[in-house]
Amino acid sequence: MIREKRPLQGQNDGLQENMLRLRAENNELKEHLRTPISNTSHDALEGYNNMHQKYHDMIRESIKIHKNQQETHLASIIVLEEIITTCQKEITGQQENIKVLQTQNNGLKEDIKTVRVQNSGLQEDIKTVRVQNSGLQEDIKTVRVQNNGLQEDIKKVQGQNDGLQENMLRLRAKNNELKEIKVTLLEQSNRYREYIKTVHIKNNNLKENQQTVQGKNNGLQAREQTVETQSNALNEMSRTNANERPTEASGTQKKPTFWKKVKWFFERKDQFPIVPAHHVSSDQPENIEPEPGCSSWI
Repeated sequence: MIREKRPLQGQNDGLQENMLRLRAENNELKEHLRTPISNTSHDALEGYNNMHQKYHDMIRESIKIHKNQQETHLASIIVLEEIITTCQKEITGQQENIKVLQTQNNGLKEDIKTVRVQNSGLQEDIKTVRVQNSGLQEDIKTVRVQNNGLQEDIKKVQGQNDGLQENMLRLRAKNNELKEIKVTLLEQSNRYREYIKTVHIKNNNLKENQQTVQGKNNGLQAREQTVETQSNALNEMSRTNANERPTEASGTQKKPTFWKKVKWFFERKDQFPIVPAHHVSSDQPENIEPEPGCSSWI
């Protein structure tokens, strides 16, 4: 409430000063007008009249401003009255609080008496603590001596710390170099991984080719076994029928059917090469039809 009154009083004081100044100027103009006309020229008189008119206009504006400020002051006064009413209510409430606080204060006085009794006991404790403190002072002296030794140790540690900081700087430089090497190794690792992927793909293709070749090789081995079986059968038949070959002494001119087959086989033996399975060409004919007149190999 006091803070709101002070700005209004300052404004009012300023308006009063302006009014006094304008009145003084108006009085000066009146004094000038009272001087005889014969002592002034016509132009000077008009100048005084114009100045007088301007001062009157300024006075009218100041009066308007003063009226507006008065209206503002009245509104502020109404607000201040409401604030005063509120403050009075608060004061009444505070008075009730004061009564409660007085009651509490009486209780606190009793507590103070109790505390004084306790304080007397604490004073005895303080005496005991002082005796203990004297012993602690001796301990403090001992600690100070130890502290001096620790300060020397701290100086040594600080010197070691400086060396460690230099080592840290050196290790950081090496760490930066290792980081660059790590980046290079990562790039190489990525290239190697791509190369390994390519090798795996090629390896898979080779495995597929190996399986195909293995299948062909198995087929060729089966064919080789068939041809070998046929050859063994022919050899066995040749040994078994060796005594059946016709001679001139027997007088028999007709040749057995077996010897026709043997003759036919040996005449075409170039068509049945017996070679290792890995040398057999994939375009080797699988079936060779016998010549007409021979229904089978054996």
